[in-house]
Amino acid sequence: MKQEPVAWLYDFLNSDNRDEVIRNWTTQDYDDIERGKGFNVRPLYTTPPAAQRQWVGLTKDEVNSWELPEKPTVFEFAQFVEAKLKEKNS
Repeated sequence: MKQEPVAWLYDFLNSDNRDEVIRNWTTQDYDDIERGKGFNVRPLYTTPPAAQRQWVGLTKDEVNSWELPEKPTVFEFAQFVEAKLKEKNS
């Protein structure tokens, strides 16, 4: 699932002093910022994008403590592992 930005950080030139760069943020669409002559536009997120977050795996103790149904199928085991990983990484 692709994370959407909650706002945009951008720079623009002061209309009174064209040499002065002002930094601002807005919840406007990216296209609105471009029309307003904004530049150096960066998305702002509530949490870091998934690629920047640290992945949390399962420990041997966690796996050994699981109470699985007797003789689970490969699919049941995979679903169980997936659910545990989602819990730790959400």
